[in-house]
Amino acid sequence: MSQQERHHLLYVALTRARDLLILSSADREKPNEWHKQIAPLLENPIRVHTFPELQQHAQLIPVQAPSVPTANQLEKSFTKHQPPTHNPTFQRTTTTATITLDTPAQKASPQLKDVHKTTSHLGTFGHALLEEAARQCWQLNIHPVAQRIRQHLHLTEKEIQPLLCQLPSVIEHMQQQTQHASSLLPEHSFLLHTDQHLIDGTIDLVAIYPDGIHLFDYKFSQSTPQQLKERYQPQLHIYGQALRNIYPNQPILGSHIVAIQPNHIQSIPLP
Repeated sequence: MSQQERHHLLYVALTRARDLLILSSADREKPNEWHKQIAPLLENPIRVHTFPELQQHAQLIPVQAPSVPTANQLEKSFTKHQPPTHNPTFQRTTTTATITLDTPAQKASPQLKDVHKTTSHLGTFGHALLEEAARQCWQLNIHPVAQRIRQHLHLTEKEIQPLLCQLPSVIEHMQQQTQHASSLLPEHSFLLHTDQHLIDGTIDLVAIYPDGIHLFDYKFSQSTPQQLKERYQPQLHIYGQALRNIYPNQPILGSHIVAIQPNHIQSIPLP
């Protein structure tokens, strides 16, 4: 297994837990690789308990042998008997939280909120279809997948129809954009450490080429190319930083906003 695959496996393992995540690790002079990966997190708001603390809390919970405390019981015990707090080093945030997406008018109007919600679901619908298309190297039977996603998002046939009619052209556009790529990695997750933040994000598409990497971010938007550049350039800059950390030997050849608008699809390169 390559280092890249191990990093992805570790990320998936760490982010699947809903209520409680318990990791075990020996305190060695030379910690193993996965321990090194989580070492920067040990002083942030993600709570860390040593084995003696875990053992102490387990002993506080009355159980009948040979039973052991459940995750729910341990979580309640941790909540009730808080260990000494650490001074946080990192504040965890998402990539999209680093940019402002809503205008004051949208926040003030319930009607516009409903429109924004539907638009957001349509964007999710489009992203999900393009993710599946990329996984199949753009050879996707669209309609069965579209119906499954539509039902999951509680969208109507009428709501998805304009986008559904346009998606074959979007897929053709992306196929042309990535035709020389050796590998396509849709929905590429990452964690990026900065001085004061731990940034959590997902890149719509990472295309691996023999000489480097191109990243693509889909935007279902009516904004002009210049508006999209101004709004999302910081976001794609973060994506580039994250990929440089994950693939230190692969140069970032290009960052692209894929603007998907009615009757028009355009890839907008960013510096």
